[in-house]
Amino acid sequence: MDDMNLVPTTGLIGGMTIQFAEGAWPGEIGSGVAMSDEAFDLIEPSVKSACDKWSSGHRYGVFEISVSERRELLRLLRDIETRMLSRAEEVDLVRGLANWIEAHCEVDGPVSILGY
Repeated sequence: MDDMNLVPTTGLIGGMTIQFAEGAWPGEIGSGVAMSDEAFDLIEPSVKSACDKWSSGHRYGVFEISVSERRELLRLLRDIETRMLSRAEEVDLVRGLANWIEAHCEVDGPVSILGY
């Protein structure tokens, strides 16, 4: 997976990736988006701020993100997006993830962050 690309996914994927996806583990993992572990370095501070129970150990496991945490993460990502003056691919990554999170802010079903 390229450094700053956000890749659409279906089901659980492997490799050194961080995946945001519909569903919870164990169980059915639906559609989502994935990024490289390195790209997640840009996103993780916002995840830590939005999710009180997030720890860096979750990068290698599963974390179910609540609706309220999704809304807060969306707010933080949109704020980063408006302030970013760095590389275009970083802006695209943040914007793409924010758009995916926004589409899942009103979804009642579980959404998870899955790391490997």
